Amino acid sequence: MINIIIADDHRIFIDGIRTALQGVEGINIIAEAHNGKQVLELLRTVPIDEVLLDINMPEMDGLEAARHIKEDFRHVKVIMLTQYDDRGFIKWCKKMGVEGYLLKDCDPGFMSHAIRLVFEGGTVFGTKNGNSNRFPVPDLLNKIQITGQEHEVLKLMASEYCNADIARELNIEINTVKTYKDRLKTKAGVKTTIGLIKWAIENGLI
Repeated sequence: MINIIIADDHRIFIDGIRTALQGVEGINIIAEAHNGKQVLELLRTVPIDEVLLDINMPEMDGLEAARHIKEDFRHVKVIMLTQYDDRGFIKWCKKMGVEGYLLKDCDPGFMSHAIRLVFEGGTVFGTKNGNSNRFPVPDLLNKIQITGQEHEVLKLMASEYCNADIARELNIEINTVKTYKDRLKTKAGVKTTIGLIKWAIENGLI
């Protein structure tokens, strides 16, 4: 039996996944969560094999939750289930060791197949436009959560602080600064520091 958590901040979507997987042999929806923090809390108390994670959630988004899962619960498999057919997100997920990336409008049969395949040790990245730079969703900033610490890093970058200065100012490790920068670039859909600063200015973050 494959025990899974569904994590999404929309009740209607969770209900839809429950309906799609209801009665599928070997798959058991054991819990649900509405943000990344709830997922991590559940993983500490409930035996889980896989997590279906939305990217856009309050308090802690799916990308941040996936990073924590891969660091602290390495036995748990992760499938991102999202509306974003975004090359940057896909690349980041592969780098973090996420096993699957599916679009929310995928066929229910394909979803159950992906859950089984990932459980057996495979990977599934079933997107439609994996080579596109960004899924055309308006007002992306409102859909991607920027944490307080990420915002502080952005502001210090804009003030021309180097990694060592940012680490000293925020009392964190230099490698943590680099991780924040990489996550911010992924969320912004850019490749360079200049592109990240331009994006932050355009969106009123600095």
